[in-house]
Amino acid sequence: MQTKTKTKTSRVYALVTIALIGGAIILGQSFAQNGGSVPAAGNSTVAVCDVMSIFRNYPKTIDALAEMKKNGEAVDSKAKAMGIEIDKISSQLPALTEGSAAYETQWANRQNLMITREIYVKTESDKILRQHAVLTKEIYREIKATVKAVAKAKGFEIVLSEDLSQLTSANSQELNAQIASRKVIYTSDKCDITGLVLVSLKQQYKAGK
Repeated sequence: MQTKTKTKTSRVYALVTIALIGGAIILGQSFAQNGGSVPAAGNSTVAVCDVMSIFRNYPKTIDALAEMKKNGEAVDSKAKAMGIEIDKISSQLPALTEGSAAYETQWANRQNLMITREIYVKTESDKILRQHAVLTKEIYREIKATVKAVAKAKGFEIVLSEDLSQLTSANSQELNAQIASRKVIYTSDKCDITGLVLVSLKQQYKAGK
C-alpha cells in the first residue's frame, strides 16, 4: 500500500514566529514620538517604560530572530528533502511483491526515514525555542539594567511597565484580560523613558559588535 507523506515545511518557521516576543502586536504609540529623548523629570519620581516595544525594536532581538529564522528554514529544507525520499520509496513499493526481501527492505527504509525525520524536526525545533528563551532572558536583563541607569540619570526612583499597544482583540474576554493587565492608565511624555532606554541599548549593542 502506497503511503504519501507531506513535509511540514513551515513548522519551525511558525514556531519561531509565534515565539516572536509577544507576537504580532501593533503599537498604538511609539517611543519614536519622543525622538529618543524626554523632558526633565521635574517633580515626578515615577517613570514609565514600554518594555515590549523595546524588545521588538532592539537590533539585538531583530538580528537574533533573523538568525533563528534562517536556521529554521534550513531545518525545513532538510526535512522536505527527507520527505521527498520517503515519497519516492512509497511510490516504488507497489511494484514489489509484498513479503519479498526487496519489499521488506524498502518498507523498513521508509519507516526509518519517517522516524528519523520526525525526531530531527522535533529536536531542531526544540533547540531553536530554547535559544529563543535564553535570548529573551538575556535581553530582559539588559533592558532592566539600562532602565535603572536611565532612571537614575533622570532622577526617577520608580519605573513602571507600560503597554502602549492598541487593544486588538475582537473577543470580549480577551479585551477584558488585556485591559486588566494594564497598570498605567495615563502618563505625561516627560515620564516616558522608553526612547532613551532603546537609544542606550542600541549604542551598547553597536559598540559590542
